[in-house]
Formats: sequence, structure tokens, C-alpha cells
Amino acid sequence: MGHQMEQNFQNRLEKFVGVEKPPTLAVSTFEAAEFTATRVQWEYSEGGHPTQFDREDGYLICLQRVNMPDQAYWVDQRPMRLGAMRQGQFLLLDLSYQHSSLVPCDVDCISVFISRAVLRQFQAEHDVPTIELRAPHGVSHDDHVTRHLGEALTTSSPRMPSGSSPAIRSEQAPIAARRRSWRGSSAHSTRA
Repeated sequence: MGHQMEQNFQNRLEKFVGVEKPPTLAVSTFEAAEFTATRVQWEYSEGGHPTQFDREDGYLICLQRVNMPDQAYWVDQRPMRLGAMRQGQFLLLDLSYQHSSLVPCDVDCISVFISRAVLRQFQAEHDVPTIELRAPHGVSHDDHVTRHLGEALTTSSPRMPSGSSPAIRSEQAPIAARRRSWRGSSAHSTRA
């Protein structure tokens, strides 16, 4: 199963980053000391697009700004069910696991990463009992506060466009479909 998943990813990755046609991905990132917010947008192409979140010591909220159908989804290369999501719903991903999917539609997503170290520091500074978040795999959540905070991030940074439809630009700058760098101290934007 793992080999088939990797082959599917390789076939879609070549299409995604411009080997078979011009790439259609736009990424805008706002980085702060405590968290990183990223807005990812892309247009659908036949067969879907690969996404893969490598292991990190933290959590990722993936807030969907468009409706999404069921999709192929793996956690540590094991197939799981990821049902349809409505605009405004989000996934809470524990990145101590590797999450992968083939996304069969246009995407407009705001992702917010926070490390376990930052959460522990916050708990210590505010005398909050130490707890670990539990993030069930493939479960979508609906929370108005999280949705509004995510949307506020698009308007708080001039580098994260706030339009309701994806503004995809094609430039020849190959990127990896894996999002690895979540640390830094300045806002920047990357488009492929």
C-alpha cells in the first residue's frame, strides 16, 4: 500500500509543480514567534493534487475556505477516511504523524502551525495544567472562533490575500509539495 501511495504522489507531483503543464499553486505565509499561518490555493487538475505534511513536533489547523469532497487520505501511509468538508470547517492535525492526501478539487486553505514547545511554554507562563491535545485522524471540526481567527489572518497581513476566490498565478519556480519550513520571523509569499 505504501508503494502505491508513493507512486500516486509522484505521478501527481510532476503535474503539480509544472513538469507536465504550468504549475498552479500560490502560497502566502505569515510567520510569528509563536505560530506560522499559511494560505495555500490551487486549481484542480485531473487526478487531484498531492499534499503531504511531514512529521513535526506540533499541531496544524487546516481551515477550508471552499467546500471539499471526500478524498484519498493516509496517516503514516495507512489509508483512512476523510469525508467531505464544508467551507469554514477545519482539520486539527497532530504532526507527530505523517498526513498525506490526494485532493480532488480547487483548494483555498488557511493553515496555522504551533509547536508543542510553544504550547508548553504558554502553559508554564500562565499556570495552566499541562495537557496534550488529542487530534483524531480524518475528523473535521466546526468552530466559529477558529474560523473567524483564520479569516482575520488573511486581512491582518498584506502578504496574505483576502479575496474569496483563489488568485492562482503560474510562474516557473518548482517547489516541493511537502510543506517543511514552518519557522522564521518575517512574512513572505511564494508562488509556483
